[in-house]
Amino acid sequence: MPRVWHQSVTALETLDSYAQRMPALVAPGTRVVLHGLPAQTYAGKPPAEILRYPYLRHRIHALTLEMVRRAEPEGYDAVALVTFGEPLLEQTRSILARTGGFDAGVLPAYRLHSWPTHDPCAPGRRQCRAAS
Repeated sequence: MPRVWHQSVTALETLDSYAQRMPALVAPGTRVVLHGLPAQTYAGKPPAEILRYPYLRHRIHALTLEMVRRAEPEGYDAVALVTFGEPLLEQTRSILARTGGFDAGVLPAYRLHSWPTHDPCAPGRRQCRAAS
């Protein structure tokens, strides 16, 4: 059963309905495991209010990347960056590069905005399934 690491910069523990709907949105047999930031990350303020400050945005992005780093050692088959803010796609792909060099094989990582078409077909991506 494929496992997908779903990463958000939101505190998902407060969004129960989101977690409940996920199984209906993915292919049968696919397991999506939701990962978000700790609830205290934004100190009770809306994320957009905090992310407008470059230093705080940097800290939150660093925390997000540290979380994503766990995906490959924990046996996930792909990473989905599901956020409308800075998706950190290039940084995530560089973290997930397997031994043997970046082009030798990469755990697939996608972002919400471009997953269906462009990114899966980017040069060097072996999982392109888009029709030509």
